[in-house]
Amino acid sequence: MSEEKREYLQMLQEPICRMSTNSAIFKGFAATIVAGVSAITFAETNTWVLGLSFLPVLTFLMLDVYYLKMERKFRFLYEQVRLDRHEIDFSMKLTNDPIEIIQARQSVDYAMQL
Repeated sequence: MSEEKREYLQMLQEPICRMSTNSAIFKGFAATIVAGVSAITFAETNTWVLGLSFLPVLTFLMLDVYYLKMERKFRFLYEQVRLDRHEIDFSMKLTNDPIEIIQARQSVDYAMQL
């Protein structure tokens, strides 16, 4: 493996790690908010406030889906570079083609099984 390819793969790995970390943090925030509001409303049994506590959870859910989608695109680019199907141009341009993303999901799932 060439030095340029190694550097490019490292450069692509950094956003993948950062996005997976952000995803985990969002899940922790959502759980904390629901637990806190549930504890506060438990004494009064205010269902309106308890229901309102799920608004941040839905917001964090949307952010989590966004970060997982971006992570999958970066993993696809990483796999393309790793398999020499993408030139080493140090580009971070991601694909929006759904067929390529589905193929990326399948190849990453297969690689994780190995």
